[in-house]
Amino acid sequence: MGVCAVLVAAALSLGGCYKPNVTDNGFRCATTGKACPDGYTCGSDQRCSLNPAAPVPDSGQVDMKMTTEGGADAVCNSAHVAPLCAAYPASGDACSPACQNGCACGRCNVVDGKAKCVPPGTVKLGEVCTPGASDNCEAGLICLIESCGNGLARCYRHCTTNDQCAGTACTIAIDDGKGTATSFTTCDVPPRTCDPVANTGCPNPALNCYLTSANQTLCDCPTKPGMNNAECMIYSDCAPGFVCISGVGGLAGPHCHFVCSVANPSCPALTPHCVPAGTGAKYGFCGV
Repeated sequence: MGVCAVLVAAALSLGGCYKPNVTDNGFRCATTGKACPDGYTCGSDQRCSLNPAAPVPDSGQVDMKMTTEGGADAVCNSAHVAPLCAAYPASGDACSPACQNGCACGRCNVVDGKAKCVPPGTVKLGEVCTPGASDNCEAGLICLIESCGNGLARCYRHCTTNDQCAGTACTIAIDDGKGTATSFTTCDVPPRTCDPVANTGCPNPALNCYLTSANQTLCDCPTKPGMNNAECMIYSDCAPGFVCISGVGGLAGPHCHFVCSVANPSCPALTPHCVPAGTGAKYGFCGV
């Protein structure tokens, strides 16, 4: 019988053959089986320690970097985000906000006018978010302050081309936090299922529901309170319950007209019929 086997037999009541001499924070946690020896705990830095490192919070616009300690392999302190498309960062940029390439840790967002790797958030496209240092949008999105709602902000999609915008255009310039436009852009206001007749379904009361095409609605800030037959240039020039449309009622150019539900119309006597905004449209405008 070998020496170690004798020692094992003698030490069965103590639960092991021996206790190794482990230096505090001296080696990485095991990925299989028991992570660390007795008395040691695996910290957020993936090192076995008597006093393990506290978890790093995944919030706030701090730079996400690969960290190393004691000559160990680099580890992420935030989850890696899978790329959304193939384009790599532009020259001079740390990462690509539109494609989410370039970050070993976290997501790529625009902070103070520059592309940086920051922790990913959970707020989805078009939903109300927290702007600035606590931007909590999902990867590929940025929290932008609206022109209405007293600080109201929503998540917008980073983009470099219209193809990335799912039916809208890549037109909104991101500023540097001081009002100066940068080269980074986002898609326009995203479509959202809401009711333009009742003006319901938007994520904040400051936003109105607008009918913008045959089968598309969205939530946006009002620009004018246009009522029936008022001139308009864009959907938001009309008050809630109206749609901006051309060639109706003998009027030249686009004007605001009552919006209506094709399935359940409720139009005024002078324009009693709900005319669908297009083939198969759920909503339309009140006409003769």
